[in-house]
Amino acid sequence: MNPSLSQSIRAVWTQTHSPASLDFPTTVSTLLALGVSRYHIDYVTKTATAYVPDAQTGKTDVDRADIPSINASPGAWSKQGLVDAIRWVQSGPPDYSYTAFAKRCVEAGVTEYHAYLQGQKVVYLGELGDVHVEWFPGAGPKDV
Repeated sequence: MNPSLSQSIRAVWTQTHSPASLDFPTTVSTLLALGVSRYHIDYVTKTATAYVPDAQTGKTDVDRADIPSINASPGAWSKQGLVDAIRWVQSGPPDYSYTAFAKRCVEAGVTEYHAYLQGQKVVYLGELGDVHVEWFPGAGPKDV
């Protein structure tokens, strides 16, 4: 991955995880503009991994960056707790920060998630294989 692109992606992670935080729509649109098709947040290893496909070569470049620690141990899986955290952030609360959202996710048992930007969904995972798929607002499965 070229150093400039890597630096730009890392700047997004820094902004997202800062006290001021970027909101999810801004994070998504910024990453898409940089060519990121998906990303993975791992609360256990405290890393963010971005994937940038190259249409010319078919190769996908990967950029992994450390993210600040979420000071909570994963709780027992609570789909309702996770959905409540997602709805909270979607409501645009004045006290929003990504760190507050991440803490709520971890407390609900989330250990990692995959955001599929082009697929318009996020897949949340728990340590025992629990899964919750959350579609971007206005998106959803397409019936065939």
